[in-house]
Amino acid sequence: MGQYNLNANTKTYMIRAGYTFKEQGFSVMTRYAIQDTDDKKAGVVGDANIIHIDFRKNIGKNLEAKVRMGFADYKDDIVDINGNTKADLSYSEYRFELNYFF
Repeated sequence: MGQYNLNANTKTYMIRAGYTFKEQGFSVMTRYAIQDTDDKKAGVVGDANIIHIDFRKNIGKNLEAKVRMGFADYKDDIVDINGNTKADLSYSEYRFELNYFF
């Protein structure tokens, strides 16, 4: 998740917001990114809108549970310098993590 600016001359604009519910030991973070790739390059993915959402909960002194969701919507009508349509690599991803902090 969070694959931004993997190719040269890619511009990404991102806004991020989060909130922590301290008494419950619970937090939410969301990120929205607009990725504008270089259309003059062959083999580079198309432009995309990407959303990530994290839900985190402390479940012990050094243990955290996290649910992460990622949604990427790649444009499928972008043409590269050779006249080829760029691939639509849109995806939805869901992940559960347990993180222990030493």
